[in-house]
Amino acid sequence: GMADLDYDKTFEAHDRGSILVFAVYQAFLAIADRRTDDLIQLATGGSGILPAGTLPPSLVERLTDEVAKTAKQMLTMCIRALDYCPSVDITFGEYLRALITADRDAYPDDPLHYRLAFLESFRKWKLLPRDVRTISEDTLAWSAPENPSPGWLKGLLSRIDLGWNQKLKRAEIFALNDKNRYALWKAMHKAFASNPDLYKQFGLLPDLPRYNEDGTVMHAPKKGETTFDVYGVRPTRRVEPDGSFRVEVVVVIQQRIPVALDGTAMPQGMAKGDGFFWFRGGATIIIDPREGFEEIRYSIIKNTGSADRQKRQAGTMAANYLSPLRALYFGGEVSEPFALLHASDGDDDHV
Repeated sequence: GMADLDYDKTFEAHDRGSILVFAVYQAFLAIADRRTDDLIQLATGGSGILPAGTLPPSLVERLTDEVAKTAKQMLTMCIRALDYCPSVDITFGEYLRALITADRDAYPDDPLHYRLAFLESFRKWKLLPRDVRTISEDTLAWSAPENPSPGWLKGLLSRIDLGWNQKLKRAEIFALNDKNRYALWKAMHKAFASNPDLYKQFGLLPDLPRYNEDGTVMHAPKKGETTFDVYGVRPTRRVEPDGSFRVEVVVVIQQRIPVALDGTAMPQGMAKGDGFFWFRGGATIIIDPREGFEEIRYSIIKNTGSADRQKRQAGTMAANYLSPLRALYFGGEVSEPFALLHASDGDDDHV
């Protein structure tokens, strides 16, 4: 049950997912209470204590409207936050940061303290980010990069087609995304080649080769280059509080390196047949594409060279590798990242 879940002592993936659900639900209850408090006060003559028996239908209808409105708004907040998450290895604390940043962008004013409700609920469930010392809206929101308008950005945006609309067929959307991915990859590849210092601004390691699926090297990089992929380039259209529209571009960049099962990064590639797992890094980049105002609003980074994350993932891999549930789902496939979710500790509830 809910009372038995403690983030520090809960390691089974589905139970940890339940903790996130409970954290969001308790934030919902706090906001719903706040939104309906005036109705309760009016209905009870200021006592706040509802009488026994059936509530008046008009009060039930008004309470239902407020709670449903709250649920819809919170669902929108939770979905909008996905655009502001790191490209890989998302933690609950980072999801909270994404949620607060996205909501601040959409609604700078928060008179009913929705964001505070999320913050307090995540604090109660021990889901705050590890790397933030002082907890507040300002410290949790993602920061803009030091140079949000680099010289290469304008030329980069001119190469992509933002003509997405709801009338396009799925195949057309796929083809357009593929076209934009390649155009952006070429533009970024050129920018990186002229200024290798840009790699670290997007969490990328320089001089990585392209690997085969077994972790061996397919071909070495040219001097000053590295291997990376642009996984997605898509526009988002948001409605501002004043009713105006804002278009932004969400770009997802990733690269991967093989890591031996003992946690040792192997950028030079694996020996054929050796056990390993793929370790990924990169960035989610949110760009304002308006002509004359082009800027990188956020670059949400997960460094490919993070030794701490590599060790944690190696520990997870070692704990879960022999899981019978994992073997049932994935057989001998080592590189499937979803398999890491199914630890042996949680197998009993699936049989």
